[in-house]
Amino acid sequence: MTETNGIPETRTNVSPLQIVVWQTPQDITLRYHYDKTGYMTVKNSIKVLAGDAFWLSCSVVSSPPSIYTWTGQTASPSGIYNITGGLSTSQQASCLAENFMQTTFNGTVHGMQSADLHVDVLYGPKTKILQDLSLVRGDMLVFPCLYAPGNPPAVSFEWTRSGTSASWVKQNTQNLTIEYVQRSDEASYTCKVSSVLRPTLTSATTVQYDTATFHLDVLYGAENLILQLNNESHLSVEIEEHSTNHMRCSLESDPGSYMVISKDGTQVIARNEIHQLIYDIRAECSDKGVYTCFGYNRYGAANNASIQLFVKCSARRPPEVNVKLIYNARQHENATLVYQIVAYPEPKPSQFVWKRCMNTSCAPLPNDIKKFKIDTEGLSSNLTVLDVQIEDYIIYQLSVFNGVGDSLVERFHLRPTGKPDLPTDVHIIQDTITDRTAVLTWIPGIDNGSPQEFHVSYRKLVDETSLVRLIIKHDYTKEMYYKIENLEPGTKYLVSLFAANEEGSTALVNDTFETLERISDYPVNNPNTGSIVGGAIGGTVGAIVAIVVIVVILRRQYLLKCYICPNKKSADSDEPSVFGTNNPGSNAAQAHEDGSVATGTSVYDVLRDGDKGSDNSHVYMTLNESSQKPQGNYENVKKEDPVYNNAVQTNPVQTVL
Repeated sequence: MTETNGIPETRTNVSPLQIVVWQTPQDITLRYHYDKTGYMTVKNSIKVLAGDAFWLSCSVVSSPPSIYTWTGQTASPSGIYNITGGLSTSQQASCLAENFMQTTFNGTVHGMQSADLHVDVLYGPKTKILQDLSLVRGDMLVFPCLYAPGNPPAVSFEWTRSGTSASWVKQNTQNLTIEYVQRSDEASYTCKVSSVLRPTLTSATTVQYDTATFHLDVLYGAENLILQLNNESHLSVEIEEHSTNHMRCSLESDPGSYMVISKDGTQVIARNEIHQLIYDIRAECSDKGVYTCFGYNRYGAANNASIQLFVKCSARRPPEVNVKLIYNARQHENATLVYQIVAYPEPKPSQFVWKRCMNTSCAPLPNDIKKFKIDTEGLSSNLTVLDVQIEDYIIYQLSVFNGVGDSLVERFHLRPTGKPDLPTDVHIIQDTITDRTAVLTWIPGIDNGSPQEFHVSYRKLVDETSLVRLIIKHDYTKEMYYKIENLEPGTKYLVSLFAANEEGSTALVNDTFETLERISDYPVNNPNTGSIVGGAIGGTVGAIVAIVVIVVILRRQYLLKCYICPNKKSADSDEPSVFGTNNPGSNAAQAHEDGSVATGTSVYDVLRDGDKGSDNSHVYMTLNESSQKPQGNYENVKKEDPVYNNAVQTNPVQTVL
């Protein structure tokens, strides 16, 4: 402050203000106390042994200090949860920390924080009672050790035996397994099942176990069985392909035994009431396998004997296996080419060589793990093409060489998934036509990687309202049949068929046929008219035959000249056309959709767009253009061929003809 006639002067005054800041519970900490002085900080869960005493404590940073409440306990400022008697089952423990803060302007504010802790109680397994067992010598023993698991459920097994001086190798599996029981195996067997318990306090790790015992009583009969190849006994033998070999199995028994030699579990030769069995082998690659001989009489069975036989042969296709060499795949998906061989010795993975072929040359696959993946194990090798692109639709080659003979070379064709190939040889079997039924047959085309189904439609040639549509599932037979029923006698019909899958559909293939006239159900049997009828028949048969022949010839010529035109459809219609029109001048019905049929346009104009057209558009063609054999040549078709009566009818216009 400055006076008028004075000098500046400064004056001050200070007043103190105390601010108390409260803090809600923060940084909650859980501790596991395993004795009076030892503890460790834990989070989320702890593992303890069943029955062991321990303590839990809970603490936070807060102002004013917090009180603590454990699950099922009363609140206390110490935060201690004392479990003196231990636990028998796992449970969830939760600690809640709370404080109450008195503020000047907001009154009492309640602060809290909680933490959950899963207490996992560990205990060992318990065995169940094992029943005594009797077996015949030579049988296979698979005896399970029954038990109730502990916590954790992982267990280990150990089988021991007593009551015999024979050598014994301890087994460490749940099932006690003796492939061929012998007299020396009669003993008491004890199963020991144990678990390793690892609590949070690792120094307390322990093993808990339980035991159970059963007695094995062995019955026996035939004995001393010997299996030899070329008069020598070996567990495994290598022989040359095309060599001649003699396998002989002998045993001692009284009376003679029923003896069997099997290969890989399948019987190859057997005789009864004998002591020796001989099997001659003219070695082929397929003779490789495990050969086992066994024999028994009414008192029991002898121990089985086995020989692992290896036949040296070059890599080749497995016998009687249909090898898949054409694969379909969509772009941007993975495609796996699979191949398995027969060979001995077994080729190394490096002896399976995959290549890709451009034009006439093949080169090793580039070392690109993002594009190609090769998995080779044993006698099989798989090539996976990752994220298939257009340039990947080529030929891939696999060559295998195991050091014997020549290399095996196979080529695989990877093609894009597409709509199915056109069904061929679509026609009504003339010999099956009656006044009410007819059988349609066709040869399915390749589905090109997507399952296909067949759409069949038929109607009266002069009545568009009688249209019936059906869908028939592909049953993967070489030739398919469908029996059309409920037809009208003496009526001309038009039948059409196309194949479709999720990629698109084929062109439509048509055929026409005419049902037989109805035969009278009540023929006249008047004796006085017999001679008249006979004379009439005798005088008219020749004329009728001649007329029928002329009609058939004219009809065949007409069909050869006939062509079918596509229907005109509305722009927003997704329904494929089913029927076309006949030649100008005929009395056949026009297309069943409303609207006129385009004229002056070739039926093949729809092919000009190539692959640009819709997958659901059908190119109409006559039967002779789509079939591989002329219509009407059906002498080799049997009437008893199976037909389909369980087709699904879709959008029927008329259900009863």
